[in-house]
Amino acid sequence: MTTQEIELIKNQFSDRLHVYDKNKITASLYGLTDTDKKILFEIGLPKYHGYGGIYVPVDNLILEDGKYLKIYTREGQENTYSEYINVYNHEVVFKNDYNDKKQYFYLNKDIESYLKYTQLYEDFRLNVKIPEKLGSYWGSLQEGGNHEQYAAELKRRFLEVNNDVEKSIEGWGMLIEEMDLGVI
Repeated sequence: MTTQEIELIKNQFSDRLHVYDKNKITASLYGLTDTDKKILFEIGLPKYHGYGGIYVPVDNLILEDGKYLKIYTREGQENTYSEYINVYNHEVVFKNDYNDKKQYFYLNKDIESYLKYTQLYEDFRLNVKIPEKLGSYWGSLQEGGNHEQYAAELKRRFLEVNNDVEKSIEGWGMLIEEMDLGVI
């Protein structure tokens, strides 16, 4: 990450960043890259309002199933939804744990990409209002909405980072799809 990207994240999330204390971590840090460690122990992970709810960094990093380092949960779904770093391939994945059926789904190729996508999504959600270019997101009853254009614009911004949005069918890809359909 560039210094400018780090500053942007620190400024945008400021008091919502959870920086882990390396001395209090009980899970093994084996497999984490220097970038992973810098993000976890120097920059921090933000609490943010995202697709599906409020995402909250866990208080302490926990290794599950021998390879998934738990980093996030979603408010109100702490027992069924979690996000992880796979310490072997560095991908960020999420797990839905419904009806005793554990499934992991791809989000991003690494924690750096995840953090950039999170920053872009929050900035887009809170600050992007471009009706002069794309029209109103919801529109009126007569004109319909322009949510397709907004979805395309967010996807374009994600693609400027990398193509994770196209690989993350159940995560970022579903966000774009539901936005395109006007569901969200």
